[in-house]
Amino acid sequence: MALGIKDSEPAETAIEIPVRMGGTTTALRMALHCRRLRVIASVEREEHWARVRRLLSEEIWPELKGKSRGRLTKPEKARLLGYGSVANLVN
Repeated sequence: MALGIKDSEPAETAIEIPVRMGGTTTALRMALHCRRLRVIASVEREEHWARVRRLLSEEIWPELKGKSRGRLTKPEKARLLGYGSVANLVN
């Protein structure tokens, strides 16, 4: 993929730096590619957590308001976990 920089100075600098440091333009290309992937991953991670926060604030937490936030009783815990009645757990 070609580096399409309109201004010649950044393009020349981008080539000059790896050459002066004993590297290659391929190394520069690889470094830029890796940086791009990190930026994309960072944005995706931020978007993911924004969706999680929206889900919690709009759907989960409103359901919990007014309900007891203390410890669950054994029957409540069994019901939430889908175990059925507590009597079935004892046997």
